[in-house]
Amino acid sequence: LATPIGNLGDITENVKEALSSDSVFAVEDTRTFKNLLNALNIPLGNKSIISFHDHSSPNKVNELVKVLENKGELYLVSEAGSPIISDPGHPLISKAIEKGHEIASFSGVCSVIYALELSGLPVQPFHFHGFLSREKGKKNKYFSSIKHIHGTHIIFESPHRVKKLVDLILSSIKPSKMVVCREISK
Repeated sequence: LATPIGNLGDITENVKEALSSDSVFAVEDTRTFKNLLNALNIPLGNKSIISFHDHSSPNKVNELVKVLENKGELYLVSEAGSPIISDPGHPLISKAIEKGHEIASFSGVCSVIYALELSGLPVQPFHFHGFLSREKGKKNKYFSSIKHIHGTHIIFESPHRVKKLVDLILSSIKPSKMVVCREISK
């Protein structure tokens, strides 16, 4: 389920309907999820809410697939945006497909596409790199590996580290144009 990045008006009716069900929800942050439900006037009801985030153990994926097998339904919810873009969703989706489960996506806002649309930069081709390592040496090595790849590159970074990232990009790959997006839909 894709959730709003900052503007509650971005939520789709399909997502609101799914959030209203008394199902099992694997969520990045249980408090944020409950706050979202509250803001949308959706009662907690008999929902089962399970924490699933970047720091969850690999065993958590297997546990969630077992929940899916037992309950027949499991919603993966991001704190903001699409749960596959920069969240830990890929291993869970991959394992569920491997086990023969049907996957459905409830579309909504996606920060990668928003940033691409707002940037004014060419959209074909574009490359999404997500969050890079915090280590400067690893970032330098990564930039060396992509500096000859043509197209628009989208990289996520914490607001507290953006300036350092921009300086590193300018010193290592010398882009012709650069755009920094923040608080895209607010």
